[in-house]
Amino acid sequence: MKNIYKIFLLFAMIFLMSFSNVYSQKVNFKRTEKWQTINKVDGVSFYYKVAACTDSLNGLSNEMVLLKLENKKNIAVKVEWNLFKYYNGKCINCDTEKNSENYSFITLQPNSAKEGACFDYGVKNLSFLSKMLNFSSNTSELTDFELKNIAVSAIK
Repeated sequence: MKNIYKIFLLFAMIFLMSFSNVYSQKVNFKRTEKWQTINKVDGVSFYYKVAACTDSLNGLSNEMVLLKLENKKNIAVKVEWNLFKYYNGKCINCDTEKNSENYSFITLQPNSAKEGACFDYGVKNLSFLSKMLNFSSNTSELTDFELKNIAVSAIK
């Protein structure tokens, strides 16, 4: 009887997972100031670009990666993802997949877009550090990033 129960649970899990649209996208990162397509998932397009960001008042000069998400659907959606960052070829947060630090979500209205901006930390993970530009001895720089567990769901 236990084996039948285990088999039933296995099939139930497989059935439920088949309705979940979760995607991952490793990026072939290149430094460019033009929007580059990362992926398209369930009517939402993902883009990135790099920008030189300077805040003279606070003495900051950084190269930032800006993300843009565009909802091409006629309904509002919630978009969720995990961001993994590679500096000097090594992932600095890949062992924290379920950690809230690399988890992000935003809501997008129908046929709208949101994009990151320099030093705009209000929309979590639509902008993140690539490298510091005002340190000549700076040896740490972003070499790649990955969006994992991408999920798009309708807001009712």
